[in-house]
Parts: sequence; C-alpha cells; structure tokens
Amino acid sequence: MATEQRVRMRRARRAPCPRRPARTCMLYCVSGVCVAVTLYGVRTRDCPLCRIACDDPMSVAAVTVAVLTLLPGAARFPRSAVLPRVSTLRCEAAAEPAEILTPKLESSVSFDFVPLLTALQAGEFREADFITRDALITLAGEAAVKRGYVYFTEVPKLPVEDLSTIERLWQAYSDGKFGYSVQRAAFESKKVNRNFDLFFDRIGWKNKEGSLLRWLPEARGDEFIYDAEKAPKGHLPLTSALRGTQLLQGLLEHEAWDREEFADVKF
Repeated sequence: MATEQRVRMRRARRAPCPRRPARTCMLYCVSGVCVAVTLYGVRTRDCPLCRIACDDPMSVAAVTVAVLTLLPGAARFPRSAVLPRVSTLRCEAAAEPAEILTPKLESSVSFDFVPLLTALQAGEFREADFITRDALITLAGEAAVKRGYVYFTEVPKLPVEDLSTIERLWQAYSDGKFGYSVQRAAFESKKVNRNFDLFFDRIGWKNKEGSLLRWLPEARGDEFIYDAEKAPKGHLPLTSALRGTQLLQGLLEHEAWDREEFADVKF
C-alpha cells in the first residue's frame, strides 16, 4: 500500500505536460495564490500548458518558502517563519478543446452559407449578424433586396431549409447560446409569456434605463454585445424592432423551429 502511494505521488509530481512532454508542471495554492512550478521556474498564475497538481502535502510545504519569496511584493521569510496554510489543488491535464463538426448546410435555393460559416468559426459574431441580416433579405426575394429589408408578410415564405441551416450554424459556434430558436424559447417561456418588453429585457436588448439598446453600423456606437462569453443567452442574432415587433414575431413563430432537431432547445 505504501509503495503504491509513493508511486502515485511520484507520478503526480512528475506528470508530463500533455502538449509538451519535455515540460513538467506542478500547481500549488499558496495563501490563495495559484503558483505553477515548472522546470523553467515559478509562475504566479496557472500554467498555460497543463494543470497537473501534486498530491503530496510534504512536497507542497517544501517549496512554499521558496515560492513565497518569488511572489510579487513578498519579503524573504526566515526559516523560523510560520508557514501560511497551504493546500493542494487537485487538477487534471487540460483537455484539448473539442473540435466542432461543421453543421449540415442545406438550402432550397442554392444559397451560399460559407461566409456565415467562416465568420462564426472565427468568432466574429458582429460580422455574422450582418451576414445573417443580408441572408434573410436575399432569401425573402427580389422585392426585399430592392427595398433593403424584409417585410413581416415575407417571413412565412422564408425557406425552412435555409433558416434551419442559419440556426444550426449560430447554435454550433455559440455553444447553443445564440439563435432564433433560442430566442423563441425565451419568448415562450413562463417568465416572458410572449411579452415583448419582458423578452427584450430577458435577452439583454435593454439598457439600465429600460430603453432598447442602440444599434449603429459602426462598431464604436453599437451598444449590443458580440462576445459569446459576455452576452446574455439569446442576445444574437439581432432583429430590428424600430418599425414594430411584427417582423420579429414572424421570425420567432416560423415553422422552421418546429423541426425535431430544435425540439429540445430550452431557455
């Protein structure tokens, strides 16, 4: 039993980094400060390459004094100094980010979804929102293209296949956070109950004063959020409500979201 424990500790202390086997990393928590100890020195932050922890408290105590003297603004501790409370972080090697498979790109009118796919893959959500808006105009027909926007009576005629592709792309590259079916789930939730004022507040389209956020073509004056980590769920894609909510309601009620693939979308 003791032999197995020593082997386990030794492996924990000398676990190779999954990305660079030549580097070894131990992660300690000293007085609440994360300290990564590598073969190349001590860093007072998480090791960017791996998150291997040492299970041996004696090893932690042995390096504590040396580590504390390297922390920013720390004074050198005499040997007689009382060591602060030391705990070990039990971590596993950082997993590689999962590869996102390209969703099915289907279109009933041979629409080119590559620009939208490319923008979303790059995390350029503002650009993707522009492309989505232009796509809806194109899919709505020549009259919409001439006037430059979609009229609410044209929404039911938007192809189910194409809207489904747009939805798959938004959901796939936002980890299910953005999309029209996500907005629909929020709109029909018990807390919102198809009330647009509550809906706008729920998906973060209102400011602290209760007014709708301002959208401008220039990024500097645009008040909407295009960061997937910071934006509320359902925040994107955007639909103008300046001319009323009929267009938005038409999109939220489109038959595409009744497809089985979107049946499990929750808010």
